[in-house]
Amino acid sequence: MRGGTPKWWGRQAMASNFDFYRKLFMQLGSNLNTCWSDVAAPVIEEITRAATTRLAIYIMPWGWLMMRGITQESISNGGGRIVRLVSSSA
Repeated sequence: MRGGTPKWWGRQAMASNFDFYRKLFMQLGSNLNTCWSDVAAPVIEEITRAATTRLAIYIMPWGWLMMRGITQESISNGGGRIVRLVSSSA
């Protein structure tokens, strides 16, 4: 051992370390792709359906009331309510 560096510390040890990380990231990528396609995508699809339905149900009467002048709620207040309504469906 010269200069405190072990004899086994060299290209072969470095190559095996990179092989470990390559295998690790390939497995991680495979698992994440499976999770995304099997779990996350259907959940997002269901949330989108519910949010779109709630949004449409809220906007129709609100627009009708705005046109008739019954409500004095501003567009920014209405937008805030819509955002809260959509976020509550998640």
